[in-house]
Amino acid sequence: MLQHCNIFTTSVTVDEIDPANPKSALENIEIPETIFGDCYSTQSEALFVATGGAINLDTSATRAEMDQAIRQHNLASSSAMRSGGVVTASSPAIIAIGYDGTNYTASSWNYLDSAGVGCTPSGNQSFAFMDYRVDPGWNNDLESIVAYTNCNSIGVADGINLTGDQFTIANFAASIYEPVTRLDLNDRVSSSLHYG
Repeated sequence: MLQHCNIFTTSVTVDEIDPANPKSALENIEIPETIFGDCYSTQSEALFVATGGAINLDTSATRAEMDQAIRQHNLASSSAMRSGGVVTASSPAIIAIGYDGTNYTASSWNYLDSAGVGCTPSGNQSFAFMDYRVDPGWNNDLESIVAYTNCNSIGVADGINLTGDQFTIANFAASIYEPVTRLDLNDRVSSSLHYG
């Protein structure tokens, strides 16, 4: 049975991230707790609940329609923040969506910034998901991912706390595979760092 889940965290501020060793940027920084929300039978429902109704799509919405709605929601949230408006906690920003199938298919996890900003504007905000094992359905299942809110770099690792085999994805990946080194992390990711 497909499920679509919401995962919340808040950002950490770092000076610079080395894509070859993203964990080094997190030394001596307290990592916020990852909070797992509920899971739903459709992606539309998960996004509706996660954003407090701000994203309201029919259950038959295509991935392209969802992508457009997410980008519009995130843009509206970041524009409100820049103009001094308030984005409530009920309107978190979607920083990425991960899928347990290649090519953005199957069950999904919405990675959310509880503060509603993401990496917009691009800067020192980062989001660390250090241990996927806290939700048994999430660990070692990631096979594709797409980034939002200028969190365009995603460091993935097969060990918790960004250890073990790892590489950085730019913007999106239809498969968690690094073609130059031939490192295949499909169904092996146990932690990730999302940054701009």
